Amino acid sequence: MKKLLKIFLIVVTSLVIIAKGLEWWLESSFESVINNNPDRAYNITYDDFDLHTFFKGITLDEVRIQPLKSDSGTTILGKVDYATINGFLWIDVLVNKNLHIDEIAFVNPIFEITIGPRKAKKSGENSIQNLFQDILTRGDLSNFRIENGSMVLIDRATEKTFGNVSNINVRALNLKTDSVQLKHIIPFKMDDLHVSIDSLEYQLPGDQLFLLSGMRYNLREKELLFNGLSLKYTKDWVRVSQQIKVQKDMIELELKELKIENLEPSSSFYSQLDINAEKVTINELQIAFRKNKNFDRPPDEYKPTFRGMINSIPIELNIDSILIQNSAITYSELGVNKSKSGSIDITDINASIAGVTNMPQQQQRVGKALMKMEALLVGQSRLTTMLSIPYDKDAFSMSVNTTAMDLVKLNPTTKPLAGVDIISGQLHKIDFQMEGSENRANNTLIFDYQNLDLKIISDKGEKKGRKKVVLTALANAAIHQDNMPQDEKYLTTSYQTERNIYRSPIVFIIKSLTEGVTYIAPGKGVQKFLHKKKKK
Repeated sequence: MKKLLKIFLIVVTSLVIIAKGLEWWLESSFESVINNNPDRAYNITYDDFDLHTFFKGITLDEVRIQPLKSDSGTTILGKVDYATINGFLWIDVLVNKNLHIDEIAFVNPIFEITIGPRKAKKSGENSIQNLFQDILTRGDLSNFRIENGSMVLIDRATEKTFGNVSNINVRALNLKTDSVQLKHIIPFKMDDLHVSIDSLEYQLPGDQLFLLSGMRYNLREKELLFNGLSLKYTKDWVRVSQQIKVQKDMIELELKELKIENLEPSSSFYSQLDINAEKVTINELQIAFRKNKNFDRPPDEYKPTFRGMINSIPIELNIDSILIQNSAITYSELGVNKSKSGSIDITDINASIAGVTNMPQQQQRVGKALMKMEALLVGQSRLTTMLSIPYDKDAFSMSVNTTAMDLVKLNPTTKPLAGVDIISGQLHKIDFQMEGSENRANNTLIFDYQNLDLKIISDKGEKKGRKKVVLTALANAAIHQDNMPQDEKYLTTSYQTERNIYRSPIVFIIKSLTEGVTYIAPGKGVQKFLHKKKKK
């Protein structure tokens, strides 16, 4: 019995010694094993090495990820509270200096990304992708996790933080890659991927702040969800426009939710990202377009048509349908020498867009993109818009229809922008048809209204006030107060408008519609004067 006990103790002691020896060997060799690739871009170091019981895994405390080369462009530093490595074949580490790992988990990592000149094109592009490509290819890895990560963006020139991301969680299952796949913008194939963040804040140049309250992505369910997205100026938009000193479309937006369903992202050997999706839902988008007209326009630059705008999207895109729900658009403009901006609101927007793609084969298949939108104009008139964009030519077809409204409701627009106060007037309907091309459009307009009475707003001063009284009288004498179908003088019009290729298609549409109004509302003598003046 004593002999058996002695043998047992010798065996146990030997196993303990071997285990400790192996642990020492692993601890002394592990750092060199994970950093044995001479082509690596980063070094991974740590403060403490803890081998789990029965060699089931490793815990590395206070992990640091540091670039091997200094870069004046983008550099990334990683700090991790601890990393766990599970399911590795330790004998392969000892004998072959290779890693075969079931799972790596980073717990509470912080990534500090220092970016070079932020205005430089492609500054920091794919830097995160390259970092994880470098980390995850140091051995054969099946699964990868990040728990409660964060990211900080730092401007190299100012050393100030301009962006951060909090509570990053990633779970990737059954990773597969090879030398070819690594050159893709998505360097891995995987069975499942879950990504979530709780908040993102990014300070853009020009006093704009981008915020995101949450993001979720599920590869298996093919769904991407964004919550609480906003783009705002940190100062009053008029003050910002005064700093820019040129006319610029100033955009602010808030979006409650954006959901992409049946999403199929892929990438090519040449790092071209392709996105195919069945459905995109945009819920409660509030978008504001603002412009200060007190400055010169920037140098002329060609503005593409609707087809050109779709084709200029920098990634290959194919979306079957886009739904816009419960949304609103505001356009504001500060007129020349005006102290108050005018605005117009389009609310209760519900729209559907089908066949949005810039892929030639898909464009040939669907033929055209189609949009239908219903909304409220200044809270009263039901606005219906149809837009068709063929993919085989730079053209579009559009219709705009409105229901009845009190024209006095347009005073928040006409008073500050045109100096015109609408005393009375009832709109019964507008029917507008437009066949547009790259250079011109053929239009027809039906504009039914009644009891239109205008007043020219007086500037300060008695003399100017008297002048405005005269102008008011002339304005009301020059216009038709009524244009109704039962009226023998009822007017409709068909006409052509020329497109300024340095203005957007939206500006072209607004110009065509307003020009049609000048054919109907004024008297014939005023019409001739207005359109003769336009031709000069």
